[in-house]
Amino acid sequence: MAKISDAFILCRNNTTEDYILGISHHASPNRIIVTYSKKGVYVYDFEEKSAYKSWSVEQRFRATHYAIQMEKTNNYYCVFNQKEIFQWNDNCQTFADFSHISVDNPVYRLHSPISTPNLELNQPIVISTDGTVTLISRNSDDTIATPRKKARKIRSNRNDTEVVWSAVWSQEKNGLHVGLITFQADEYRLNIKNFRNENQSFIDVFVTKLSIPSQANLLATDYDYSQNILVSQWSDRSLRQSQNIVDLIEHKDTFSSECSSINLPVVQQKSLTDSKKSELKVVLTLLDSYYAASIEKCFNNDTMEAVLSIWDLRFGTLQCRQNILESNNLKIEDGDNLSSDHTLQVLRISPYIFIAIDNVVIACSYECQPASLLSALGMKNPSTEVDFADAINISDWKGHEKDHNLLKAWNDVTTYLSNERNYTSVKKFDKAVDEILSVMNPVK
Repeated sequence: MAKISDAFILCRNNTTEDYILGISHHASPNRIIVTYSKKGVYVYDFEEKSAYKSWSVEQRFRATHYAIQMEKTNNYYCVFNQKEIFQWNDNCQTFADFSHISVDNPVYRLHSPISTPNLELNQPIVISTDGTVTLISRNSDDTIATPRKKARKIRSNRNDTEVVWSAVWSQEKNGLHVGLITFQADEYRLNIKNFRNENQSFIDVFVTKLSIPSQANLLATDYDYSQNILVSQWSDRSLRQSQNIVDLIEHKDTFSSECSSINLPVVQQKSLTDSKKSELKVVLTLLDSYYAASIEKCFNNDTMEAVLSIWDLRFGTLQCRQNILESNNLKIEDGDNLSSDHTLQVLRISPYIFIAIDNVVIACSYECQPASLLSALGMKNPSTEVDFADAINISDWKGHEKDHNLLKAWNDVTTYLSNERNYTSVKKFDKAVDEILSVMNPVK
């Protein structure tokens, strides 16, 4: 089971002309980095609930990608004015102490590389908006130098390609990978690049289309580094997960051409609250290999909502759901300038989920316990929070074949209850569930 606990506002900016651009991990486990578009970069201690350090920037610069900190060197990197990358450390007192370079293409995202036993990189990976991947090198004095060799572009016409997601992961066997999802000509494509240390470049090792229903747009994605799967949410309200990406790369010869596609099986068809709400934005983060948290930012009439949901990925069941603003009495002032045009980002640092919404960063504590079949079924009685009319996804429930008959029986019951007339018959519902639970044992 999983549950959401108390929440509090970590920081806010009441200036209507500025907003929070993003949040990222800090080297200290009890701190996070918060980047404002104009105000600068701040480090907050979430245990003390106060600012630890900050750097203001010159007025002619505007942050266009949030700052990150390198794992090995503790150097900070941030993108300003789309093409200016700045580097500094904790010893720098002012913006004038920063070193910087200009790059040719607007930056989509900065990534801190993950070291492997055979590879250790101390400089960030830069993803450009056209899909090129750049590794920034350092000078002998630890300042940043000219970007090194670029990776091959995903498409020859960069203006037609939009990067919508990127991630970096490493494996002891296959080294460092960069994963991109791009959108072009009404198609989503997954592109995996591998880093080659001999020439300090990234090469394509896997390119394929994502097979999804027509007219469905990608809303949010996260990558499970332990199981090597993509988890994503789409505008048709579905929550989906991919096959093992590493397995796909190793068996890529079975794909007849680059135009081959991979399916994204549905974990839950109705993972979003209400498709009729306006100006919807969604972010997604994996809490572990079994649970995913999604945050919906939307407007119900003129009321701003931030709905946090936690899903069990094995069974496709909703564990808990809260409008964190309403449930925790978090008052959002008019000066906080909430809108659909600015930020929605999520960052997980157990036991907290940090949510950046325009000019506010909210810290929400959560708890996850090992999942079992019994716990995945959730509450016994119907409620507005858990939809018992949804069947459990058992297509890939390996290792527990003995319980498949019980799961099938549950799905038969939920199919029956999907009829509105039957669903309103509470006595029948209780009887059906009691019969199932009386013979059901938790998964071991």
